[in-house]
Amino acid sequence: MSKYVLYLLGALLLFGAGTGVAFDDNVRDDDVGIWETLEWTDLNPAEQGLWKTLGWSEASWNDEADPPASEAKGWADLSASEQEAARSLGYEQGTWDE
Repeated sequence: MSKYVLYLLGALLLFGAGTGVAFDDNVRDDDVGIWETLEWTDLNPAEQGLWKTLGWSEASWNDEADPPASEAKGWADLSASEQEAARSLGYEQGTWDE
């Protein structure tokens, strides 16, 4: 295999196949209620990246800026990448729409 193919395969494994969302086993996804208890700086880089996909920033997370548009969207209104990020954070349609 060429170096280019190996590089491409590595990138797909690291970043997911076309999702744009980094794969990381360290994302806390077992209880969506945890997110309300954490400060932005408590989130690991993978978690911050997933929340950024949903439009969050440190300022909006810390109530220093308005929340992103995704906060007011129902599951069906989220883009495919937003839904994938939400899934990676432990949400499903029912928990997101609550």
